[in-house]
Amino acid sequence: NRGIPLRQIPPLARNRMPAPFPWRLAPGGEIRRQHALAHLQFMERDRQLIANAKLGAVRRTTNPGTGNGLRLLRNLTQTVGAYSSLNILLPARHDTLVYTTLRARTVYVGAHAVVLEDSLAPLAGQMDSYYQQLGAEFDNVMYPILTANFGNPLAMDASLSGVGRIVMLFTPAVNTYYPTLDAFVTGCDFLTAADCPATNRTEVFYSAVPTIQTPPDGSDPRYDQTTPPGWYNEIRGVLIHESKHITALAEKFSLSPHPLFEESWLEEGTAQIASELYARTLSGATWKGNAMYQPTI
Repeated sequence: NRGIPLRQIPPLARNRMPAPFPWRLAPGGEIRRQHALAHLQFMERDRQLIANAKLGAVRRTTNPGTGNGLRLLRNLTQTVGAYSSLNILLPARHDTLVYTTLRARTVYVGAHAVVLEDSLAPLAGQMDSYYQQLGAEFDNVMYPILTANFGNPLAMDASLSGVGRIVMLFTPAVNTYYPTLDAFVTGCDFLTAADCPATNRTEVFYSAVPTIQTPPDGSDPRYDQTTPPGWYNEIRGVLIHESKHITALAEKFSLSPHPLFEESWLEEGTAQIASELYARTLSGATWKGNAMYQPTI
């Protein structure tokens, strides 16, 4: 699974290998290529972070809220309108883990998700309807897809915070520190504070936020990710994609405090499958069926 050197591939098979995708010919292709590369680089860095952990994951327990898991419950308030403190891992500096603590307001609490908005978001207080729609769609559409096809994203929850929900943190810190990522998740949140001081000890989805209400050039805001409608159109697919990564982390850690994860290309591929399954629920497309143009748009 680590790949076959090109010289070992028979000439006939080699000639049939597909050519690299012509990113430069696709609208916004080069930007998407850079984002995809940044995402894979982040995943590789995260795999290394987990591999370097000396203590490993919090041991799985059937007793919710035991031990240090209670620490997070004092920081995370599951009451709409209340504020909580959460950490976010920042890009490493000279191989040193760096993080900052954010103050965020709870916007939505559902069956499987709790949504928080950073108090410093450019449109703070103006995005509640979008966050509530996103949380409800995760509860009703995305979560069942994950559990039916990939596993339980909350498999480790009783050993972590015991919150019983995936935490979704929308913060301009992602825009600032990870400009080539729409969102990310990290195995740090499954590790002990001794191994990763930035840990929130719960399952967290970290996302960028829109920054303006309408494009300055007067273009359609539905296709501009810096505006709420454009951001919302994009982030829905990103949410289930990243939640599939959370599912893999949770299931693997539930089996061992020092789990062996899939290679990043394979984990990324299965996360894309999660996005595809989600897209089919919206467009009505089926496996080997005719995905009509208008519904898929």
